[in-house]
Amino acid sequence: MNELKPDKLNPIDIEILKYISQFEPVSETKIMEKFRKYDNVEYLIGVLASYKQKTTSAGNHTYITQRGSSYIIKVEDSTDDYRTTEFGKRELQNYLYKEKQEKKLLWLTNAKIPILISVVTYLILRVLEELLRLILE
Repeated sequence: MNELKPDKLNPIDIEILKYISQFEPVSETKIMEKFRKYDNVEYLIGVLASYKQKTTSAGNHTYITQRGSSYIIKVEDSTDDYRTTEFGKRELQNYLYKEKQEKKLLWLTNAKIPILISVVTYLILRVLEELLRLILE
């Protein structure tokens, strides 16, 4: 099964994690119904439920540097229900925080230009007003 890295979660993965986290335990059937417009939900659930570990290579050697976890796991004594793991909750929280920070930065960037234009326009008008007053005297 393919491995998903936390920074490689796509929006549908995040939506599935949010849904499971919000309503856990959730049956695979309910997940499939909720996301039925996507063709590969069953595959995505499998990928989110697969075990992950971070490895590092140095020369001819590969080292396991961090043991990971899956994002979701099946509930014990259940054939169909899933819940998010602590790892999944943490990664979801990190993703949502990063998304919030990016939106905040975008808003600040977009707000700076109109504010700057307003200030410059105000200053130009004040200077022209003063010049006009001096000319008319």
